[in-house]
Amino acid sequence: MYINKVMKKIIEWLKSLFRKEFLITVYRSGDSSHVYKSEYNALKLFVTKPNHLKFRDSDGKMIELRSAVGLDYKIEEL
Repeated sequence: MYINKVMKKIIEWLKSLFRKEFLITVYRSGDSSHVYKSEYNALKLFVTKPNHLKFRDSDGKMIELRSAVGLDYKIEEL
């Protein structure tokens, strides 16, 4: 049983060497010219268009952001 746990940890470590992770920063403008910043850690990007952003976050949730006037976002590879 202990060997199985060790093997799982080794396999996860090996996967992490080849997995890309992204930091996505989304800027939104609110009332009276306030700008709000949201940050997400993403494991996989599905759609990166000017009006549509879809990705899977580090918790495994699917996040989808849309805007009719366009999204202001920045994607950085970690």
